[in-house]
Amino acid sequence: MKYADIVTEVQESAAIPDLLEADRVTRATIDVLGRRLAACPNRLVAYRLPSPLASELHEEQEAPQEFSITEFYERVAERTRLTTAEARRRARAVVHALGSVLPSTDLQEMFRELPGEYLDLLGVNTGPDLAR
Repeated sequence: MKYADIVTEVQESAAIPDLLEADRVTRATIDVLGRRLAACPNRLVAYRLPSPLASELHEEQEAPQEFSITEFYERVAERTRLTTAEARRRARAVVHALGSVLPSTDLQEMFRELPGEYLDLLGVNTGPDLAR
């Protein structure tokens, strides 16, 4: 899948009116996700992504930053100037689009490294109501 296809899928899935906004939320989500993952899963994912998106990952990072799913959505919201609830909805669309690009084993490897609350990115509610 090409870069434009991924961003278009995010735009359509999240009903984002502007392609540039879809690009911004896609990049922000991948950037924040990359900061939460260690280098190994980042390399697996980066290898499969188009280069404009792969560059958002932090392959050299030795240890992941530890933060909750709530903080994940807050970081995406801050980077995209959205509410946390809207950032959550759009970040889920980004992860859904990544699922179209990545082999399921790579996606499983990513989520295996993350705490269970991150399953919320897949649409699986596992904790408190995050839709603030």
